[in-house]
Amino acid sequence: MVHALNGHCPAPFLQETLFPAVGGFIDGRYCKNISYGNSTYSCCLPCPLAEWRYDTNLADKLSATSWISVAVLPLCIFLLISYAVLPVKWTHRHYLSICFTLGICCMEAS
Repeated sequence: MVHALNGHCPAPFLQETLFPAVGGFIDGRYCKNISYGNSTYSCCLPCPLAEWRYDTNLADKLSATSWISVAVLPLCIFLLISYAVLPVKWTHRHYLSICFTLGICCMEAS
């Protein structure tokens, strides 16, 4: 069966003739001739390695983590406000915990 990128090569290999021979890092391609039926095709490993190493639903999982960070950001902001408003006796604030919370807020905002 012929796929759009794989061509006649078995997954995860890609058929070399479906891609241009100029441009990109051509010397970095790892290709090998594979006999398939009565024909021989030049099949290459995809670049980067992550394209065939990880599941196709990895983008969905990364999207879920982004929404979790959206939910946690208001909680971190609430924690910073409580550090500013409440006395030290109740919050046990310290410059390390404040800097750590600020760092988490910046990481979630990005």
